[in-house]
Amino acid sequence: RPAAAGSVMTTPVWSQQQPLQQQQQQQQVLADKSTREYLVSLEGALESKLAEVQYGGGEYGSTEDDDTLSLVANVLREVKGQETIVACDKIAERVLETALPLLSRRQAAGLAATLFEANPLVKAKQQQKQRVPLRELLLNPFASRLMEKVLDQAGGGATGAEADPDAAEEGGCLQRFCEFLARLDEDGWAELVSDANASHVLRKLIEVLSGVPSVSASERQRQRQPRNAQAQQQHRSPRPEAYGRLLTSAMTYMVDRLGCQLRQLAVEPNASAMLQDALCALHGFRPALASLLADRLARALDPPDDQKEDGAMSVLELAKNPCASHLLEQIIATASPALYISLSGRWLRHHAAELAADRVGNHVLQRAVTCAPDAGQLGMLVDELAPAASEVLASSPGVLWQLALACQRYTQLQRRFCVSLHTTLLQQRKRREEAETEQKLPGGAAVLFSELLGEPPCMYVRSQLGQALLGFDLASAPQVASAARALPAAYIRRIAADAAGSRFVEALVHSPFLADAERQRFLVRLKGGWTALALDSYGSHVVSTCYSVGEAKVKQTIARELIAGEQEVAAAFPHGPRLLRLCNVQQFKAQFPKWAAQAKRADTARNTFHDIITPDARSTKEGEENQQQQEEEKDQAHDVEKKDNVEQEENAEEDKKDNGEDDKDDIDQLFALAHSAGSERNGKKKAPAPRPTVDPAELNKRGKKKKKKKQAGGEDASNTSVAEVAAPAVDKNMSTVLAALGHAKKGANPRKRKQVEPPAKREKKKPKFCMM
Repeated sequence: RPAAAGSVMTTPVWSQQQPLQQQQQQQQVLADKSTREYLVSLEGALESKLAEVQYGGGEYGSTEDDDTLSLVANVLREVKGQETIVACDKIAERVLETALPLLSRRQAAGLAATLFEANPLVKAKQQQKQRVPLRELLLNPFASRLMEKVLDQAGGGATGAEADPDAAEEGGCLQRFCEFLARLDEDGWAELVSDANASHVLRKLIEVLSGVPSVSASERQRQRQPRNAQAQQQHRSPRPEAYGRLLTSAMTYMVDRLGCQLRQLAVEPNASAMLQDALCALHGFRPALASLLADRLARALDPPDDQKEDGAMSVLELAKNPCASHLLEQIIATASPALYISLSGRWLRHHAAELAADRVGNHVLQRAVTCAPDAGQLGMLVDELAPAASEVLASSPGVLWQLALACQRYTQLQRRFCVSLHTTLLQQRKRREEAETEQKLPGGAAVLFSELLGEPPCMYVRSQLGQALLGFDLASAPQVASAARALPAAYIRRIAADAAGSRFVEALVHSPFLADAERQRFLVRLKGGWTALALDSYGSHVVSTCYSVGEAKVKQTIARELIAGEQEVAAAFPHGPRLLRLCNVQQFKAQFPKWAAQAKRADTARNTFHDIITPDARSTKEGEENQQQQEEEKDQAHDVEKKDNVEQEENAEEDKKDNGEDDKDDIDQLFALAHSAGSERNGKKKAPAPRPTVDPAELNKRGKKKKKKKQAGGEDASNTSVAEVAAPAVDKNMSTVLAALGHAKKGANPRKRKQVEPPAKREKKKPKFCMM
């Protein structure tokens, strides 16, 4: 391993190893000839059965086919007693690996127990010769591959059912392996961790115990790319609590045994990847323990001055190392807020600018920016990078991009960041003017974005930095607002046809730095270039975005220009026909009134719900005043409604009282009429009951109330006096009087309705008998 420049490293015992090819020749173990031939004869049948399970949608280890079960039983019977030798054989291990997915969980657990048995209790000397030590199995390239598969199948299926006997066997296998690791000394741990084969088995053990999948080196490099910087957190599968205890004990033993060798192991690719997986796995379900492990690793990588060795690599040199930088990133991401403050003070203060300018170290700084726990730590990084913003922008603009995204959470830092970036770009523009006579980039207030993006082709990271600036608060970033309004139309057309520039233009159109009226004026300035943008694959997205936010006049301008070059746009497949369909060009030509009506309705809806969907910061005060006025109007309406309700209740009480008196008079009149009618029907000549006399003052009062009811909405027919309707029917029988009374209460005219006859008496039906 080449040492870093300016450092002297001592070569440990575990690094004095022979070449890999020579190790494989020494470790190569051949299985019995008859066993190899028999396993090779079964390889074709095993592959066909495996293909049936894969393409048939079945689960591994759950097949009930008799042929498959017998085939697997034959393989296990053949390798019984010599599993470790078969695992080290190149050809026999391949056949056993093919049969492994067809094993049941119990069979896989038994095979794992045989492979990971550290001290087998074998009495026969002949059987002891057929046993390969576990350490050699881990270092063997073929056996280590089989052990990874066995761990994945035997231990990866447990989700918390510790009472299951299969799960108990799997847990026992893993526990025996962890006990073997606990008995290793410093050199043994260092040998396994730095070995290419054994480290993969250890990483698979961490994945099985934690449920967090390990990340390959290529995946880590891919996550460092700007397009994948905002990677999502990995999914963690549930695991039993016993698995967590095993993982905790194994990682604790590892850190205790390695100790001072961690600084040298950090630059080893295999050891660094294993330590990263350990931190990530512990952080998934035990963050406090992961923070303690990160603290111990940080102390080992950066010990106090009195404990440092001569010529040892500093943290700054480790951050510039391709392998150690990944480990430092994971330590920062796993650290608790208190540990982060301590690490940032020791590692980043007075070194942030140097790390930002390095090709590898800038990724460590980016992770520190994204994991900053509060505004104080982020403000320290802003102050550290402000004097060197020009160099950082030229070497690694991704640091400024992540810093801008982090500043979106704290408005008090946005002004400081914008001022430092704007000052840097102005200085860059002055140097450009001194060196060049002709300037193509716009100047003035638009320098912030013109110098940031430059001429096409634009850098993806710089475009993302510009989009992050558009996400700042309007009051905290006046430089961004003035630059967004001052960009000329010619420059917008040039960058809109670029892959990265088009994304910035789309974000600018939707940004709150342009009010609705300013946005429409911005779109009007682009008149005359819509067809050219529609022919470009990236510019077509800008055209569709502008069409969606534009008013009816802007949409009409875009549609007319697209119709003028319709043939060329339609030939630009596939984005051209799609754009014509989104802009409703065919409807514009065939049914213009309908198209105009739809555009007008869209404008009305946008203007109506503009304050709700896209609130503008500058109209906040007006919105509050309107809201206050609406609340006052609601209060006034509520008071008026309350008064009306009180008046209605008073009127209802008076009406109820009057109606009660009227009902009492009606009942008295009814009984009098019924008495006279009944007496006449019985042939008794009695003097008719005197007609009730009513006081004229009472009649006058009732007349006024009826007049009020007529003015309010008509007279209720149900309040008609019973005497008025029933008086002509005095000479009739009782049924006629009751019928007249029913007409009066229903509000109908009794002269136009049919006379209701009294119901006839029902004849009693004779009981019917049936003969049995």
